[in-house]
Amino acid sequence: MTRRPVLGRHVPWVSMLGVLRRLDGAGIEVRITTAPRRVEDGRLVVAHSFSGRERALGPVASVVRAGPYLPAAALDAGGRELHVVGDAVAPRGLLPVVLEAHRLARSL
Repeated sequence: MTRRPVLGRHVPWVSMLGVLRRLDGAGIEVRITTAPRRVEDGRLVVAHSFSGRERALGPVASVVRAGPYLPAAALDAGGRELHVVGDAVAPRGLLPVVLEAHRLARSL
């Protein structure tokens, strides 16, 4: 899911073919111009990036949000437990961020 109108805008098209093939093979549905808003009654509510029109997806057991977003733009967890990791906690290098995310994922 990306709020942008394209997926992998900085990835060469030849590489995107493989990425899209692997995502589809794993059963992952790609959504563009879509941004997560909140979890409501066990369903993820998303909004169209340009019109703001909302719709519910789900049910969902967990939501992982990754990207260059400010902590203030965090997803409304709808009363569920929320874990903040990576640069949303403190800017740092890739290795400590991946280690932190890995440890959290293994603890869940």
